[in-house]
Amino acid sequence: MSFVSTLAVLVGLVFSSSGGYGGDIVIDSPEYDFGDVMADGGTLFHTFRLTNVSGCDFRVGGISTSCSCVSAYLGLIYVPAGETVDLKVSVKPGGHGRKEYEVNVYDSDERKAGTVLLKMNVIDTEQDGTED
Repeated sequence: MSFVSTLAVLVGLVFSSSGGYGGDIVIDSPEYDFGDVMADGGTLFHTFRLTNVSGCDFRVGGISTSCSCVSAYLGLIYVPAGETVDLKVSVKPGGHGRKEYEVNVYDSDERKAGTVLLKMNVIDTEQDGTED
């Protein structure tokens, strides 16, 4: 196989492995601290802004959370170049004490493209004296 043919095959493999959607995302304010929250205070919500700062579309390959008490929703599979989308996150606090939860966004090649962090101090109703 000639050098040119080998190079063409390698370029084709790189392009097909990324699906041509290797854009980069930037997360505006990737950490959010809810402060003090009650353990039985219901579900908390926050929206993070993700921007594709590359010149090509970004294909979302998946989203994972560090706890089953956290849910995340991103309304698009493809984020066009230069566009910004909302990552909507919810968490149902439990237990007590300082908590941190991660939400990871992966690209189409299953590489971590970005992480957001939710922080809070969960207060038990018995600890703060407000129990009925």
